[in-house]
Amino acid sequence: SIPYVPVPGILYKKYSYLHDNNITGALQCWYFGNYPSLMSKAACELSFEPFFPDEDSFLLHLAGIYWGSQARQAVEAWKLFEKGYANYPVNVAFEWFGPMHDGPVWPLHLEPVDMPLSSTWLTIDMVGGDRLGECMLYGHNHEEALELSRRMSVYWNQGMELFSRLDNCGEKEKAGQQTVAGALSLQFESGSNILRFYQMRDLLGFQKGDPLPILEEMEAIVRREMEVSAA
Repeated sequence: SIPYVPVPGILYKKYSYLHDNNITGALQCWYFGNYPSLMSKAACELSFEPFFPDEDSFLLHLAGIYWGSQARQAVEAWKLFEKGYANYPVNVAFEWFGPMHDGPVWPLHLEPVDMPLSSTWLTIDMVGGDRLGECMLYGHNHEEALELSRRMSVYWNQGMELFSRLDNCGEKEKAGQQTVAGALSLQFESGSNILRFYQMRDLLGFQKGDPLPILEEMEAIVRREMEVSAA
């Protein structure tokens, strides 16, 4: 649902390993192989000699191509994006059925509807299932996935505050980078909100805690999700 994720520092780490271990080839797939972007540009820059002596020099080089005199601010934002993205709850079920792709159009059901989660790689299923356990089969419980998603959203939003302040000078490439990063900010926040909403609904269902503040928090999440969807 997003053409690329702007975390070039992760690519530097991967290519640095390839370089240090005399690995001479890499297979680019998915968005690295198909979508021209900041990240495919980073992969290309890292594929040639002389190799960059450290990550910061590479990131400044890459940012300078797009942002010129604002390169250092762009790098600072990219590092916060990476700090957030490193918390992504990586397991097979969460990647293929989790809420991070369709969050802004995902209905939130106060009463259980017992709908399965839709696939994230196809658009043939109804979005908005409430069987959240289906995306946490391998590696995380609900609380862990929620905390990781919350951290990811917090750090990404911090990076977005910096990145959105860069002057794109009306240039399509720069404005496009800001749009993609902003869309991811909404996706990650929405995914975290969905996990929190259904955690609260479980508390209601099992009669744990005072239902009134739980319902108030669920309502606040719904109202925020209306804003996210509009954005």
